[in-house]
Amino acid sequence: MPRLLLLLALLLGPVALVPDAFAQVPSPRVLAEAVADQTVERTRFELVPGLAPVVYSGAYRLDVFDGFAAHAGGLYVAKARLTVDEDANANVGAPRDGGLAAVALGVSHARGAVEVRLNGERVLAASDDDAPEMGRPDYGVFVYEHTVRVPLTPGEHELEVRFTPSTDADDGGRLYLGFVDGPTGLNLRGMRIEAPHVDGAAFAVLGPLPADAAVPEGVEVPVAYDGAHGEPVRWGVDRRVVASQIADDLYYSDWRYFSGTILDAMHTVSRTFDGLDYGGYIDQHLDFFQENIEQVAAERDAHGLLTGPFGHYFRYALLDDIGMQTVPYLERLRRTFTTRTLPEGVLDTPDGRLVRRGLDHFMTESLRLPDGTFARVNPDTLTVWADDLFMAGILLMRAALHLDGPLAMARGESVYLEEVIDQTLAIDRYLRDPETNVYHHGYFASTAERSSSRWGRANGWTMLAKTQLLTILPEQNPRYGAVLEVFQRHAAGLLALQSEDGRWHQVLDNPETFRETTATAAFVYAFATGLAEGWLPAEGEDGASYREAVERGWAALGRQVRPEGTVDGIVPGTPIYFEDAQYQARGPRVHDPRGLGAMLYAASAVHTLYQQEAEAAEAHTFRVTNSLDAARPDAFVVVPRADLAGLPATPLQVTHDGTVLAAQQDDLDGDGRWDELAFVLDLDVGETAEVQIEAVANAPTVTPRTQADIRVKEGGRFMNGFYEGGAFTRYRALDVPAEQQQDSKYAFAEGPTWETDRVGFRVYLDERARVDVFGKTGGPPVLHAIEGNYHAIQDWGTDVLKVGASLGLGTPAALTDFPGDTDFQTLGTPDRLEVVASGPARSILRWTVDDWEVFRGEGTVSVRAVWEVEVRAGQRHTLSRLTTTWPDGTPIDLQLATGIVRHDAAPDLVTTDAGAHLVAYTWGDQADQGDGLGLGLVLPGMFRPAPVTRDDTYAFTLQPEEGRIHYLLAAAWALEDDPLDSADAFEAYLTDAAERSAAPVTVRRAD
Repeated sequence: MPRLLLLLALLLGPVALVPDAFAQVPSPRVLAEAVADQTVERTRFELVPGLAPVVYSGAYRLDVFDGFAAHAGGLYVAKARLTVDEDANANVGAPRDGGLAAVALGVSHARGAVEVRLNGERVLAASDDDAPEMGRPDYGVFVYEHTVRVPLTPGEHELEVRFTPSTDADDGGRLYLGFVDGPTGLNLRGMRIEAPHVDGAAFAVLGPLPADAAVPEGVEVPVAYDGAHGEPVRWGVDRRVVASQIADDLYYSDWRYFSGTILDAMHTVSRTFDGLDYGGYIDQHLDFFQENIEQVAAERDAHGLLTGPFGHYFRYALLDDIGMQTVPYLERLRRTFTTRTLPEGVLDTPDGRLVRRGLDHFMTESLRLPDGTFARVNPDTLTVWADDLFMAGILLMRAALHLDGPLAMARGESVYLEEVIDQTLAIDRYLRDPETNVYHHGYFASTAERSSSRWGRANGWTMLAKTQLLTILPEQNPRYGAVLEVFQRHAAGLLALQSEDGRWHQVLDNPETFRETTATAAFVYAFATGLAEGWLPAEGEDGASYREAVERGWAALGRQVRPEGTVDGIVPGTPIYFEDAQYQARGPRVHDPRGLGAMLYAASAVHTLYQQEAEAAEAHTFRVTNSLDAARPDAFVVVPRADLAGLPATPLQVTHDGTVLAAQQDDLDGDGRWDELAFVLDLDVGETAEVQIEAVANAPTVTPRTQADIRVKEGGRFMNGFYEGGAFTRYRALDVPAEQQQDSKYAFAEGPTWETDRVGFRVYLDERARVDVFGKTGGPPVLHAIEGNYHAIQDWGTDVLKVGASLGLGTPAALTDFPGDTDFQTLGTPDRLEVVASGPARSILRWTVDDWEVFRGEGTVSVRAVWEVEVRAGQRHTLSRLTTTWPDGTPIDLQLATGIVRHDAAPDLVTTDAGAHLVAYTWGDQADQGDGLGLGLVLPGMFRPAPVTRDDTYAFTLQPEEGRIHYLLAAAWALEDDPLDSADAFEAYLTDAAERSAAPVTVRRAD
C-alpha cells in the first residue's frame, strides 16, 4: 500500500481493525528481515527543495523584507490576527493558578528597533545591536531575547509588529515571536497567528515606510502607500524561503535518535543472523549526513531557519539530539580496527569527531539535577525523563567498551561506564513506583513529584538500556549487583502487567489504553536476553513465567507485522503528559520509526534464546500410524503442545527420513501461546512412520499449501452504501463495520477466502453469508492476489459456482419456522472475522455473529454463533464447524441445515452411506462456465442428517449436540491439473474423506 494511504488509514479508518501479520508465530529471522527490508525501502537518502516553515511549535519566524535587496532603513509594519483557544495553556504542565495570566510574549530580532502592539496597546519596545539569538533547549521551549507578560483572554486579538531594521544590517529584517508560559518558557500552542484576509500566511507586511509615517488602520489590498525612499509600497505577506527538506515522509534518513537506534539494531541483526547484512545501508545513512551537513548549515544561517534536515544536530541540547545518532559512527570506527579497544587519535577522524562531541556534551554540558541526574527543562524547569537513560546511556556504554576497555570497566575506573551506572540507579530512585515496580514517565524537581502515568515506551527505553548495560558490565564491577537488582525488580513489575494477548499497554497499569508495539518489543528483548544470560528465572513470582511472556510477546509482535514488513501499533513521539487519557489520545501509526529499532533488537534476542534452547534440547521421535486399508497422501497430523514436554517453546522443525515436512504451530485460543503442532506427510497402507520433532532457532521455510485471507479496504469511508476510496489491505482479524452490505466494494473478492493447493472457497461478507467455490488448476495459494475478471478462466483458475439464493456449497443455516412457511436463514454479516491459522499444513477462518436473530415459533431468538472453516494441504474439502449458544454461553440446539446448490446442468443428488457418515454430491457440467464440477457434503450420522426439499438447494437438516455440528464440504473441478474425471472418482474421494475423518492417524511418542 502506498505510504500516504497507510497514513490516511490511521487518520480516517472508520472501524476497529487488527492488521494481518505472519499467520504463524514468525521466525525471528523472517520478521527481522521483513521489517529491516521495509525500512530500507522506505528510506530516501535525498534532500528535496521545499518551503521552509514559518512556525516552529508556536514560535513564528518573520522576514519583513528580502535580505538580498537594497533597503537602507525604513519602518516595516506586520499585522496578524491572534486567536487564543480556551485551553491555550493546557499543554503546559499541570493547570496553573491564573491560567492565561501567566502568558508572556517573547521576541528576538535582528539589529534595529521593534515595537509590538496588542489590540492597539504597546506591550513591548526593544532595540538591539546584534543578530537575533534564539535558544532552543527543548521541544517547544524557546529562549527569546525579550519577554514580557501580556494580558490575554480567549478569543481573537489584533497583533501588530513595527520593526525598523538597522541601516547596515546584513542579516535581513528577521525576527522571531511567540507566546510562552511565563514560569516554564514553554511555547503555547493554543495561540494561532494568521494574516488577515490571506490564507496560508502568518503576517501581512507593509514597508519600508518613512520612520514617522502614519500606520494604516486596516490591511487594504492593493492600496499603495508612500515608501521610505519615494517608491510606492503595498501590503504583502511575510517572506517564505525555499530550503532543503528530508525526502522521507517519516524522516528515516534524518539525524534522529530513532534513526541511530534503527542503525544500531540493524548492526545487531547483521551480527546475529547469517546471511543478513545491512552494513551498506548503515554506511549510506552515515555518509548521507556527513555529505550534506555543510549545505544544510549554510541554508540555516542564510535564512535564520529553526528546523529542517538534521535539525536535532543543530539544537544539540537534549540527550536524544546526540546519543543514539552518534552510536553508529562509534561502531563504524570499531569495525575499522582489529584491536579490542580503539587506538589513541581515533577521535580525530571525521567519525571520531562526532563521537567526541557527543561524549563531551554528555559529560560536561548536559543539564542535570544538583546530584548529577540528567534532566530537561520540559515540561517543568528541571524534569527527569525515563527516556534519557537510553538516549545517553548506549553511547556512554559503547565508549566504555571501545575506548576504556574491559579492565577499566571491571575495576570501576571507566568514567563513561560509571556515569551510566550512576544514571541507572538515579532513574530507578526517582521514577520507580513502589507499588507496581514500573517507572513513571517523569519526575519534577520543583515539586519533588512524579508525573501521572507509567508510560510503556519510557519503561521500554530503560529496559533496553539496562539490558545492554548488564550485557557489557563485568561481574567484578563493584556495582554489578545493584544494577542487576534494579533490572530484576523492574522485570518483575512488567511481567505482572503483560496483557492477555501478549502485549503491554500504552499506560502500563491502565488496561483501558491501547497496546503498544515499541514497549512490547523492548520488554520481549529484555526478557529474552535476561533468560539467555541467566539474569531471570524461567518462572517468576506467583507462577508467572518469563519464558512464557517471551513466547506470548513474540507472537503478539508477529501479529503487528503486515506481510510487506510494515509494523503497526507504534506510538509517535510522546511528551510527558499529565493524565492517562492524554497518552491514550496520542494513538499509534504505521511503521513509525520510533519503534522499529526495538523490533529488530527483539528479533535478535529471541533468536539467540531460541538458538540456545535448541542446542540444549534433544529431538523427540514420534510414530505416526495409518490404520486404513488405503494409502493416505498428505495425511494430516496434530501433536498437542502437552505431548511435547521437554522441548522448549521455540520454533519446531519436523523431519521424516531427513526431509523437512510442512509444519506449523497454531495458537487456536488466541492467548499468544501455540496450542498444536500440525504437519502433513504421505503414509502407505498400514504404514507407521517415524518423525523427529526438534527445536530450532528459526522455523524452516517451506512452500505454502493453504491460506486463509481477509482483505478489506482502509483509508476511505462508507458513503451511500459504497466504500469510497482507500486500498485493499490484508488483515488477521477484523471488526466488521455495521455499514457493510452487499455490493459495497469494501471486501476484496466480496468476502474472505480460504484455499488449498487443490481448490479455493469464499464466503460473502454481507447478509448472504453463502459459500462459493473457486476452481484452481493447482499450486500454491493465489486468491489473495487475483486480478481482473475472476469469473473468466485464468491461468490459476476461476470462480466456478453460481450460488444465487441457494445455500451454495455447505453454507450453514438455521431452519426457520414461520407460520405456514419453511426457509433457511444464513448467519448474515458477522461481527468479527479472524484468521486463526494460515500456514503450509492447514488454515482456519473464524466467523463470529454475536446477535444472530433466528426466527423460531412466533418470534425470534438472539443466538451467538461461531463458525469455523478449516482446510488442509492436498485436500479438496473444508471442515465446517458451527457452535450456537445463548448470549450467556449456554448451548442452544437449533434445528440447523446445510446443502448444495441445485443446478439444472447437474443430475439428481447422489447419496450413499460411508460408515458413520452420509455422503451427498452432485456431478456434472454445472460450473458457471459450463465445465465439469463436483459438489459434495460429508455429513456425520451423529447429527441425524435428513433431506429437505427446496427448488434451489439439495438441503439437509442437522440436529446439533450441545449446540455443535460439523461436516465436510468438497469441490472438484474438471480443469484441475490432476482432475477427478468422473462421478465415481469424486464419490471415492468423498468416501475416503469420510474414512479419514472417522479414523485419523494415531500419534505416539517413540522415545
